[in-house]
Amino acid sequence: MKILLLEDDAGQSAIYQALLERAGHTCTPFGTATSLLQSLRKGMTADLLVIDWMLPDMAGEEVLRVLRLDLKLSVPVVVLTVRDEEIVVVRALEAGADDFVVKPAKPSEFLARLQALARRAGQNGPAAPTLVKDTFQSIQHGPYQFDLRARKVTVQGAPVELTTREYDLASYLFSQPGALHSRAA
Repeated sequence: MKILLLEDDAGQSAIYQALLERAGHTCTPFGTATSLLQSLRKGMTADLLVIDWMLPDMAGEEVLRVLRLDLKLSVPVVVLTVRDEEIVVVRALEAGADDFVVKPAKPSEFLARLQALARRAGQNGPAAPTLVKDTFQSIQHGPYQFDLRARKVTVQGAPVELTTREYDLASYLFSQPGALHSRAA
């Protein structure tokens, strides 16, 4: 599948691009809504779009409205964001999103959702969940081990009890050691 990825955080963009490409997809990243929309207006096509909800130059809701109303694109769109409030999900779906994934996305689930959208749109592509590489199944950093499938953490082999939100934040931060993150990401 040819996927266009709109993500303003370079570190996150690189992670999702690598995940998509390892699953056999072609991924073209964009750092701004303006650059994505310009490319689409010039005739760039895609099988699926993945867009961040919070962007520096345009709100995700506005990007969706341009895609659906101005450009008349019917390509499936997945919104990817850290915001999981019900009102945000509803606004994204009402603006034209086909699905909504909360960051940090679970790799296998994320790929399965994209594959399901492609199937519904009549597109064929690799069976994403079975193509997730082992590097996306665990994160090892020093004494810390994250089992991404089981959503468990150990430190020097001892289990660590974390809430869902604590786990999501820790696994996100440990997946990008040394990277700087804003609270808004």
